[in-house]
Amino acid sequence: MTQKSSAPKLPPEKLEILRQLNEAFQGDRSLIAAYLKEFGWSKVVAPNIRLLKRKRAEAVATLDTLMTSAIDSLHESAPAVKDASPAGKDPYFRVAVTCPYCEAQFPADVLRSKSLVLMYNYKDSRFPLLVPEASSSMKGYRVEDPLLRDAIVCPRCLYASTQLGSFRSDSALSGSRGFIARLPQRKFPAVKRAVDAHRKDRESLLARELDFLPTPEDWLQKRTPALAAVAEALASDCHGLLAEFDSSCYYQAGEALLKRAKILNDLGRTDQERRALSASFNWFEKAYEYGKENAASIYLLGVIAFHLGDDRTARTWIGRILTDRGKIPGALRFRRYCEDLNEVIKTDLGLIDSDAETESSPET
Repeated sequence: MTQKSSAPKLPPEKLEILRQLNEAFQGDRSLIAAYLKEFGWSKVVAPNIRLLKRKRAEAVATLDTLMTSAIDSLHESAPAVKDASPAGKDPYFRVAVTCPYCEAQFPADVLRSKSLVLMYNYKDSRFPLLVPEASSSMKGYRVEDPLLRDAIVCPRCLYASTQLGSFRSDSALSGSRGFIARLPQRKFPAVKRAVDAHRKDRESLLARELDFLPTPEDWLQKRTPALAAVAEALASDCHGLLAEFDSSCYYQAGEALLKRAKILNDLGRTDQERRALSASFNWFEKAYEYGKENAASIYLLGVIAFHLGDDRTARTWIGRILTDRGKIPGALRFRRYCEDLNEVIKTDLGLIDSDAETESSPET
């Protein structure tokens, strides 16, 4: 009588390591195998996982740079593209994407690396809101507002995002950092149900903002500033919807509304701009509360509160950066802006004179 051979059982400590790897890499066997090949059964699991993820991210970033350079070189060497417009070459290149929720296939435009010289001056150059605008171009590309084609919109179900990685695409630029790549497969049905359930809300938003139904071409090269403002509103709505599954979407929702506010400011729609700023404040507050502590969120909360007329709230937020002692990642980048804003607020609140009087008063 023959006995059935059974696979050798791993000891409990190795099973625990496999459980941690499976959770960290979302069941990706290739990544688990790569980890075990490099680190073996080392009990120092978490730091090794972070190291491997960082190496993979750096490899993807390098590939992105190489692909972008290659695409730029191809376009530069193609006479038909180079001479296509007397005003210059298109600063965007086109990729084919698929909406993960309705399966619609359509083209999307992605801004070329180093095609535009971007500045950040929205509202006040001393402490700007972090919204890009083009001051000039490079390599013969024409100058174009980078917000016009910033948000990608599915023409069928109106799902929208400012991130290429929120759609399925063969482009290397989508990388492994997008929402779709990060989302565990088991969670996708719940996300799809949420996106499908809000489709009528997106259609209602479009109907409120526009008196015509945009064509697929309207969402691309014929996109007007008014349509771009709608695209950013749709993107913010979708990012906010997905924040339940990925907390980084809170920041993206606020960022999209900041871009919408900038477009509305350019169109002279100040009331709508103020509403967009107020809504973006709410999203950044959630990003701070539910996401990782982020210097950009804290800074933007302070600046937005200032432009909404709430100086004391603004000073509370920027005070977190001004008093930071190295605990908030990236705080140093915003310190000078916060110092400038703090001086303006102190003047508005009449605190500079009182500070000067306190300093000049004799000691008792």
